[in-house]
Amino acid sequence: MVSFGMLYGITANGLAWRVKNKFGVQTSKEDAQSLIDRFLDTYPALKQWYTAECRKADRGEDRTCALCGRLRLLDVERRFGKWRSQYQLGLNTPIQGSAGDGFKHAAALLWERRGECPGDPKVVNMIHDEIV
Repeated sequence: MVSFGMLYGITANGLAWRVKNKFGVQTSKEDAQSLIDRFLDTYPALKQWYTAECRKADRGEDRTCALCGRLRLLDVERRFGKWRSQYQLGLNTPIQGSAGDGFKHAAALLWERRGECPGDPKVVNMIHDEIV
Protein backbone atom coordinates (compact mmCIF):
# COMPACT_ATOMS: atom_id res chain seq x y z
CA MET A 1 0.00 0.00 0.00
CA VAL A 2 2.88 2.36 0.74
CA SER A 3 4.71 1.79 -2.56
CA PHE A 4 1.63 2.17 -4.76
CA GLY A 5 0.38 5.03 -2.63
CA MET A 6 3.64 6.88 -3.15
CA LEU A 7 3.19 6.68 -6.91
CA TYR A 8 -0.17 8.39 -6.57
CA GLY A 9 1.04 11.00 -4.09
CA ILE A 10 -0.59 9.55 -0.99
CA THR A 11 -0.40 11.67 2.15
CA ALA A 12 0.13 10.43 5.68
CA ASN A 13 -3.56 11.09 6.38
CA GLY A 14 -4.58 9.12 3.29
CA LEU A 15 -2.32 6.20 4.15
CA ALA A 16 -3.56 6.06 7.75
CA TRP A 17 -7.17 6.06 6.52
CA ARG A 18 -6.52 3.31 3.97
CA VAL A 19 -4.67 1.05 6.43
CA LYS A 20 -7.55 1.39 8.89
CA ASN A 21 -10.28 0.79 6.31
CA LYS A 22 -8.53 -1.92 4.29
CA PHE A 23 -6.87 -3.90 7.09
CA GLY A 24 -8.71 -2.76 10.21
CA VAL A 25 -5.49 -1.55 11.83
CA GLN A 26 -5.77 1.78 13.61
CA THR A 27 -2.89 3.91 12.33
CA SER A 28 -2.03 7.47 13.32
CA LYS A 29 -0.96 10.12 10.86
CA GLU A 30 2.48 10.06 12.54
CA ASP A 31 2.81 6.28 12.12
CA ALA A 32 1.76 6.54 8.49
CA GLN A 33 4.31 9.31 7.90
CA SER A 34 6.94 7.08 9.49
CA LEU A 35 6.08 4.33 6.99
CA ILE A 36 6.38 6.78 4.10
CA ASP A 37 9.69 8.14 5.41
CA ARG A 38 11.10 4.64 5.92
CA PHE A 39 10.07 3.64 2.41
CA LEU A 40 11.76 6.70 0.88
CA ASP A 41 14.88 6.23 3.01
CA THR A 42 15.15 2.64 1.72
CA TYR A 43 15.25 3.87 -1.90
CA PRO A 44 17.43 7.03 -2.02
CA ALA A 45 17.12 7.51 -5.79
CA LEU A 46 13.33 7.30 -5.53
CA LYS A 47 13.39 9.75 -2.63
CA GLN A 48 15.45 12.20 -4.68
CA TRP A 49 13.02 11.98 -7.62
CA TYR A 50 9.96 12.18 -5.34
CA THR A 51 11.32 15.25 -3.55
CA ALA A 52 12.24 16.95 -6.83
CA GLU A 53 8.74 16.37 -8.25
CA CYS A 54 7.11 17.76 -5.10
CA ARG A 55 9.35 20.85 -5.31
CA LYS A 56 8.34 21.38 -8.93
CA ALA A 57 4.69 21.29 -7.88
CA ASP A 58 5.37 23.76 -5.07
CA ARG A 59 6.98 26.12 -7.60
CA GLY A 60 3.86 25.86 -9.76
CA GLU A 61 5.54 24.11 -12.69
CA ASP A 62 2.76 23.17 -15.05
CA ARG A 63 4.18 20.28 -17.06
CA THR A 64 5.63 16.83 -16.72
CA CYS A 65 6.65 14.13 -19.19
CA ALA A 66 6.51 10.40 -19.69
CA LEU A 67 9.90 8.75 -20.32
CA CYS A 68 9.40 8.88 -24.09
CA GLY A 69 8.95 12.65 -23.84
CA ARG A 70 5.16 12.84 -24.13
CA LEU A 71 4.13 16.06 -22.42
CA ARG A 72 1.32 16.43 -19.91
CA LEU A 73 0.14 19.86 -18.84
CA LEU A 74 -0.85 20.12 -15.20
CA ASP A 75 -3.51 22.33 -13.70
CA VAL A 76 -2.12 25.07 -11.54
CA GLU A 77 -4.18 26.42 -8.67
CA ARG A 78 -3.78 29.10 -6.03
CA ARG A 79 -3.33 27.37 -2.67
CA PHE A 80 -1.94 28.63 0.60
CA GLY A 81 -1.12 32.00 -0.95
CA LYS A 82 0.84 30.80 -3.96
CA TRP A 83 0.44 29.06 -7.27
CA ARG A 84 0.98 25.28 -7.15
CA SER A 85 0.45 22.36 -9.46
CA GLN A 86 -0.92 19.01 -8.36
CA TYR A 87 2.10 17.03 -7.20
CA GLN A 88 0.10 13.78 -7.43
CA LEU A 89 -0.11 14.11 -11.23
CA GLY A 90 3.54 15.10 -11.43
CA LEU A 91 4.44 11.88 -9.61
CA ASN A 92 2.03 9.62 -11.41
CA THR A 93 2.38 10.74 -15.04
CA PRO A 94 5.98 9.61 -15.59
CA ILE A 95 5.05 6.18 -14.24
CA GLN A 96 1.58 5.55 -15.64
CA GLY A 97 2.24 7.55 -18.81
CA SER A 98 5.45 5.66 -19.51
CA ALA A 99 3.70 2.33 -18.91
CA GLY A 100 0.96 3.37 -21.34
CA ASP A 101 3.52 4.41 -23.94
CA GLY A 102 5.29 1.06 -23.56
CA PHE A 103 1.99 -0.77 -23.95
CA LYS A 104 1.22 1.10 -27.20
CA HIS A 105 4.75 0.39 -28.45
CA ALA A 106 4.29 -3.33 -27.69
CA ALA A 107 0.99 -3.34 -29.62
CA ALA A 108 2.66 -1.68 -32.60
CA LEU A 109 5.53 -4.20 -32.56
CA LEU A 110 3.03 -7.04 -32.32
CA TRP A 111 1.24 -5.72 -35.40
CA GLU A 112 4.47 -5.19 -37.34
CA ARG A 113 5.75 -8.69 -36.52
CA ARG A 114 2.49 -10.60 -36.85
CA GLY A 115 3.88 -12.44 -39.86
CA GLU A 116 6.48 -14.09 -37.62
CA CYS A 117 3.72 -15.81 -35.61
CA PRO A 118 2.14 -19.10 -36.72
CA GLY A 119 -1.43 -18.94 -37.98
CA ASP A 120 -3.17 -15.67 -38.66
CA PRO A 121 -3.11 -13.85 -35.30
CA LYS A 122 -5.17 -10.73 -34.78
CA VAL A 123 -5.43 -8.34 -31.87
CA VAL A 124 -9.07 -8.33 -30.84
CA ASN A 125 -8.84 -6.21 -27.70
CA MET A 126 -6.46 -4.21 -25.56
CA ILE A 127 -7.47 -3.87 -21.92
CA HIS A 128 -5.45 -1.96 -19.30
CA ASP A 129 -2.19 -3.95 -19.57
CA GLU A 130 -3.25 -6.92 -21.65
CA ILE A 131 -3.33 -7.56 -25.38
CA VAL A 132 -5.89 -10.20 -26.41
